[in-house]
Amino acid sequence: MTRTFIYNFTPPSLDPSAGATIALDVSDIEDAGIREVLQTPGAAYGAWSILDALLTPTGAGTSFLFRQPLGQAREVKVALSGLFGRFVARAYLERYFGLSIFAHLGNHVIDLDRRKQTRIKRLTRGDLPDWIACKSDLTSLTIAEAKGCHDPGGPAKALARAWTQAGRIDVTVKGRRVTVKRIAVATRWGVANSNPADAYLSVRDPVDEGDPIDPQDKDAPFIGLLRLHVANMIEPLGHAELAQALRTLTRQTFPRPLRERRVHDVGVLERRSTEACAEDFGLSLAEGKVILKESQQAVLQDQVEEISEIERVCQTCQTYLPIHDRRSRRIDTLFGRVTVEAPRVRICMSRFPGFPNCTAAFSPLTRMLPGNATPEFCKLQADLAARHSFREAARILNALTPCARQNHTTIRNRLASVADGLEARCDETQKDPEVQSGEREMTVFLDSAYVRSRPEYQRRNFEVIVGSIESKVGNKRRFRLSLAGADHPWNA
Repeated sequence: MTRTFIYNFTPPSLDPSAGATIALDVSDIEDAGIREVLQTPGAAYGAWSILDALLTPTGAGTSFLFRQPLGQAREVKVALSGLFGRFVARAYLERYFGLSIFAHLGNHVIDLDRRKQTRIKRLTRGDLPDWIACKSDLTSLTIAEAKGCHDPGGPAKALARAWTQAGRIDVTVKGRRVTVKRIAVATRWGVANSNPADAYLSVRDPVDEGDPIDPQDKDAPFIGLLRLHVANMIEPLGHAELAQALRTLTRQTFPRPLRERRVHDVGVLERRSTEACAEDFGLSLAEGKVILKESQQAVLQDQVEEISEIERVCQTCQTYLPIHDRRSRRIDTLFGRVTVEAPRVRICMSRFPGFPNCTAAFSPLTRMLPGNATPEFCKLQADLAARHSFREAARILNALTPCARQNHTTIRNRLASVADGLEARCDETQKDPEVQSGEREMTVFLDSAYVRSRPEYQRRNFEVIVGSIESKVGNKRRFRLSLAGADHPWNA
């Protein structure tokens, strides 16, 4: 049996059914309610036809009026208004917009296809919209929110709330916004022999244009949405394992495209073709440093994202762990000091059953690079420091590489840390019980320089050796000596 609502659509140019009233079959609303309830977690299935019995028996084509108000207490009215509002809105969207695939949104970000980085992104705080939906031919991606109310002044306030809620998310593919329709549907109920007496259905439906999407990725949001729709539909029917397998497909990261082609702009080179000179040929050292540093930035950021995605899968229960927060980390590399956005991942409490309410997070990047420097860079610093003076090693690095500005203190500290690491590894493999560690341990630094004689003075060439002895208790002693060029070696 068909019933009508007083109808309002914004903008009028996109109205799928022009007119002052809109008609919906009661059976269609009930069928939409069946589908809505089936896709609700914990719902049972079955055939039902209760809505028509709640309406006034005025016949087909008449207004959608309830016999009596939906409950007496305010809490009951709000609950039933929201429930029947979803039924009516879904029936309206199915009939007039041709939508047939629906996925419910909770309070968390939903991955539609993690392989292609397709997800639903929250924009502001608050409740998320009711659905993300599309047509059966995988077109017309839609974000929809339904509201039901008893406001005597009409559905305008409910429609405004619904529209605000519909704007709280975006659908993104690799960080780019996807074009979507945002639809807010507000229903104001009418009650026979009471106030309000008229039933209204108000809709707001502009198209939100997104960013250009790679043609290979355009189907990813629709396929992920279809998987969630089917999973939510079949789980109450007893197919929980199949439903879970479909949801897992949207969260899988493997085979992750380390083979995926990624393009980054690292710089622009310009050369004169007319009046060229010798300096115009090839790359200059400064240009090479810039290109290496920008390339390092792009590669490192991509690696951090890949490693973080892998670490978000719990090895115990295979749950996809949420991101706690994101922090900027500076990493020293041979090709520059790079700043990356590194996420911290919530630790899964399934490993700690005794602490269900405890929240903790870890950084995958800290585990991989605890010293915030790449091993290659540390090795080169230590190698140059062992062959040259600390200042000379710093000068070589600054002149030939795009690394962060080095000084003699940085080189010295790096050499000491590398030496400590080598000693620790030696102690683990071969430990002499007769050697006792203690406060008497010391570190000796040596350096030398060869001083040439001046011809007018007729003096011999001689070598100067300088050094420093340090202990862990903080004592430091410096010395210098010359084995030639004086009557006796001297030190201080």
